[in-house]
Amino acid sequence: MLGKVRISPIFIFLLCLLIYCGWEREVACFLLAALLHECGHLLALMLCGCTRWRISFGLGGAAIDIGVLPYRREFFCAAAGPAVNLLLLLIPDDRLRLFNLLLLFYNLLPLAPLDGWRMLAAASGQIAPQYQSAICDAAEIIAAALLLCAGLFFAVRLPYGRLPVAAAVVILLRTCIFRAEGLDKARFVG
Repeated sequence: MLGKVRISPIFIFLLCLLIYCGWEREVACFLLAALLHECGHLLALMLCGCTRWRISFGLGGAAIDIGVLPYRREFFCAAAGPAVNLLLLLIPDDRLRLFNLLLLFYNLLPLAPLDGWRMLAAASGQIAPQYQSAICDAAEIIAAALLLCAGLFFAVRLPYGRLPVAAAVVILLRTCIFRAEGLDKARFVG
């Protein structure tokens, strides 16, 4: 079965709203950076021989569901998206570089279901499978605390008002929803 793509109506609504508000260039840069990020994952999946995948675009961003992979392949596939964002920092367009930098840091957070969490879960499952869950849980708690502290710091220090705190809360809510659905359990094979 070839890959399937699902685009949430709320994702389309949000893009239309941003374009309506006059942020066409920002939307274009973000979509290009996100699309290339996901293409990095898909290329890695193809290199690993995966032919079954589903990609979804929703309010929380894009997600690729691939099922179960061995630890090393999972790590490789999860790292491929941020690696593309890292390479795209070489492009001489300031806006595109900014969005790639934001996507890089966002995706490397060790919060489920982000790439950083998937990389940590795969690495800890390979190295210390008996401690995998504890390692991932501890990393998520530390990352969540740091994210909220950073949001509060930027809300006080920068002229963005409550926006950094709201962004941190949205990211953490996405992780909570992911965990509530039981999808945070690492689905890898040794």
